[in-house]
Parts: sequence; C-alpha cells; structure tokens
Amino acid sequence: MRGMRGQGRQGGVVLPVGAGAVDRLLALAEAFHREGGHPLHDSQRQAIRLLVAEPELGRAWILAGKHDDLGYATCAFTYSVDAGGRAATLDDLYVVPRARGRGLGRLLMTELEDDLVGLGVRAIALMADEGDRRTRHFYEMLGFSANPLVTFSKTLGNQA
Repeated sequence: MRGMRGQGRQGGVVLPVGAGAVDRLLALAEAFHREGGHPLHDSQRQAIRLLVAEPELGRAWILAGKHDDLGYATCAFTYSVDAGGRAATLDDLYVVPRARGRGLGRLLMTELEDDLVGLGVRAIALMADEGDRRTRHFYEMLGFSANPLVTFSKTLGNQA
C-alpha cells in the first residue's frame, strides 16, 4: 500500500493498492465474485495483478477497517472524445456484507473520485444491473445518471 487517506467516521480507510497488497485485493475480489455466484477465474486474477503492476491501465483501492479489509474498488482507464480526454470505467465496487449500510461505499467512491480527478480523469462510467434498485439508488445519490445508450459487449478470442 502507498499512503493512507480517507479515514472516515464510518471506521474505514481508503488505501491505493500497490504490489504489496495484491493478495489482499485478490481475497476481496474472490469474496465479491463468490457472493455474486460466479467464481473468480485465473484470467481475472491475472488481470487484477496486471492492473496493479501497470498503473497506466487503471487503479485499485482497498477499504481497510481497523482489523480487516472491508471492501475494494477497481477502475480501468479509457480515453473518451465525448468526455474530452481521459476517462475511467468503474469495474468493481464491493463492500463486505457485514460493513454495508455504514457509508463505507460512499467513502470509497469519494476517495477514488478524488484520486481520479488528480490523475486527470474527466468522467467515470459504470454498469449496474437494471433491476437492482438499491445499487442504482446508491449511484444516483453519488451523482451518476443512467445513460440512455444501450451497452453492448463481445468477448474476443478464446478466453477461459
């Protein structure tokens, strides 16, 4: 981990992830994916390691509690003509179930947004399940709005 910032009244500290904390980040990603019913694959583990090792790709943060980790977020950098430059996609945002409802997700988002602004990021995009009203409400409270465009994706190559 690099510096410590974002100490919140909620009992969490937001820490940018460095090479020494990849195992902690992977443990949180495993928990997130397990909770969602889809295990983390080796290709995803490698993508997380690469994201941390190559900062030009994006950033990762851990939400650390007093005794253990409470969540994490990852963003990948993009470039957007519409945004007028560097943009980011929020790939994962996760707070462990026992720590939800205490404002820690908001703390994590506030800190990562501050970091991204400092890195010249002009816009953040994210995806949420259309039917997940709680998650949609959370992002709307943070100033995000649903985009009327439909997101399409396609997996390329032979991926596991």
